[in-house]
Amino acid sequence: MTAEYIVDKQPMMKTSMHRESEQEVDIISTLPDSIVTHIMEFLVTKEAVHTSILSKRWKHLWKSLAILIINSNQFDKAEFFKKFVLKVLQHRDYSSALRKIVVKHNGHIHFHILAKIINYAVSYEVEQFKLDTFLRNDVRNMLLFHPLFYLRSLKRLDVSLRKSGWIAQLPVTLDLPQLVYCHLRHFSFTSSDDKDFSNPFLNCKKLRTLVIDNCNLSNGKILCLVSDKLVNLTIRFCFYFYNPFKVTIYAPNLEAFTFAGRLNSTNNHEIFEHNLDFIGEANIDVLCHSSIPGVEETLKNWFRRISNVHSLSLCLQTLEGLSHIPDFPYIESMGFSKLKSVIVRRFAETVPLPKGVLDYLLQDSPLAERRIIQGEPLYSETYDLT
Repeated sequence: MTAEYIVDKQPMMKTSMHRESEQEVDIISTLPDSIVTHIMEFLVTKEAVHTSILSKRWKHLWKSLAILIINSNQFDKAEFFKKFVLKVLQHRDYSSALRKIVVKHNGHIHFHILAKIINYAVSYEVEQFKLDTFLRNDVRNMLLFHPLFYLRSLKRLDVSLRKSGWIAQLPVTLDLPQLVYCHLRHFSFTSSDDKDFSNPFLNCKKLRTLVIDNCNLSNGKILCLVSDKLVNLTIRFCFYFYNPFKVTIYAPNLEAFTFAGRLNSTNNHEIFEHNLDFIGEANIDVLCHSSIPGVEETLKNWFRRISNVHSLSLCLQTLEGLSHIPDFPYIESMGFSKLKSVIVRRFAETVPLPKGVLDYLLQDSPLAERRIIQGEPLYSETYDLT
């Protein structure tokens, strides 16, 4: 091939590529605004706002987005995050619907900024609200979230408060008739003065998934969870939570149950008010203290209540608690006759499993699959349920 041929060929290739590039630009420019804004909703809001410099057409498109996603990690200083949030809320098209707000703030978020975000969500009757932030132990934050708990349009609520000291309180009853998914972290449940129990989700008739993550309740009070539609339930206490409150559950259609935390004698086997015949999946990560009388018996009773599961996940510490049951392994079978799989998490591969515990659990399901994986227990503070 001659050099002359190569020189002649290159301009032709460049021209062809340029035409293809023009065609791609033309395709994007022909899309209606509704399609373009839908695509932009997959971006974090800061990136969506940056598209305003592309052309006159793009200058105002971000203002009609139905989803806002704001992450403090994209800002060098807290002040920049604060100014950006205020400008977005101020300049957004007030006539455009807003379905979803997601805010992640790696640090203590300012009270006034959080209040504006919450009030904005309420005023636009959003369907989804997600917040992950640190919250100062400030009395002003006690009732800050209450407007959200009466937002009847809300379908998904996910609020994770970190290092908050349980300053944020829930109302006695949440008025969220459309709520399907709820994850609450570091909230305090409340109850009427004349009641010895709290039943906050009584009016959440459509609730299917509930995650109660390191929440608190006044001493001596009982948390009642009553729901005909509830399918997935997670209750988690970190290892430093020494005295978890008692929970009673009435959820006849529950399919998956997770409990993580310390097991005290106060958490007796009456935690369930009905037989859990419909539960197919159970995840039990408990830290037992042999110094507390009756803890092993409580754990044994728990396992018998969930014996119909086909999938069981445990941490190493749970197995150790079972191995300390008096007269183990010469005790009555737990009755796991339907098990298809068992997963055990341990910190490291070098840590041995308690001798004979898995064989004991699987004596009625000898063909069940056994998996030993590396991982932290769910009650570990570093384990993130979200």
